[in-house]
Amino acid sequence: MVQSRASTVIAIGETMLGRSNLAVIRVRRQARRAALLMQQGNLSGATIAYTDAIEQAERELGPDDPMTIALINDSAELCRIRGDLKEARRLGERAVATSGRVLGPEHPTTLTAITNLALVLRSQGEFADALALHEQELASQRRQHGDDHPDTLTSIGHLARCRLDMGDVDTAHALAQRAVAGWRRLRGPDDPTTLIALDNLAMIRRWCGDLNGAFALAQEAVAGLRRALGEENRDTLTALRNYAAILFQRGDIDRAAALDEHVVSLSVRVLGAEHPATLDAVENLAAVRYTQRRLGEAHALYKDLLSTSRRTLGLRHPATIARARALDEVTAAMTAD
Repeated sequence: MVQSRASTVIAIGETMLGRSNLAVIRVRRQARRAALLMQQGNLSGATIAYTDAIEQAERELGPDDPMTIALINDSAELCRIRGDLKEARRLGERAVATSGRVLGPEHPTTLTAITNLALVLRSQGEFADALALHEQELASQRRQHGDDHPDTLTSIGHLARCRLDMGDVDTAHALAQRAVAGWRRLRGPDDPTTLIALDNLAMIRRWCGDLNGAFALAQEAVAGLRRALGEENRDTLTALRNYAAILFQRGDIDRAAALDEHVVSLSVRVLGAEHPATLDAVENLAAVRYTQRRLGEAHALYKDLLSTSRRTLGLRHPATIARARALDEVTAAMTAD
């Protein structure tokens, strides 16, 4: 989460206060403001605050200062969460290069930058490059912390999702199982981190064709995340979206449609209409409408979705290509009717 990264900036600043540097105090104050705005869900305000903090840090501390690098990391992650992938990539590449050069390739700030950049690349459909970064991240965490450390388990989860994106379902499943087992030992079954890992495993089980196993895991994950984080949390929204997809594949179309409508509404309000996760939710609803033979609704959803995907993700992104094909299929079905 961005707020946890911001606390890293603040901690770095506190270790530097021995220099009696008023500039550090000023930058740290701005980092606190950005973190608070993020915690309040004010993503636009947080973006402005991080931009101001970076400019202040560059001016008063220098571009290679650890606080400056950490702030760039924070801003890159926030841009990714907001769906501004182009800016997230620009900041992420800068953070990886600068942190690796100044702090070293295995410094925690560098590994955070590597993780953020890999997640952006995955969102942009550049899976091979993302995989290389995730594998680098995991290898470093294992060397430093062993297999059951939170940072290692988080890296395993990232790698599992990337492997799934690339179609390597068996490897993804084995990694996701390892992550769930590790989080259960470390945090217990009801911790949000465990539940998020459980949701990832449910999604992978769905792709493996084990719909009954996926359904049971998804139910547990959704119920737990609703209790722990509430419905308007990003991770809960992801779990709800995955649960609706499982309902759809199990043939429970009406329940899937109702839940997809709910998730789209929440996602637009919480994340914004053009956020990648919102677009995924709209795509799920469009697929349900097509199955219900509500072709006019499906066509309108896919048409708007494709337009937004082309603008925000680009013409070559795998999601854009898949949505164009879906729109063609719906159009053909309407013509046939």
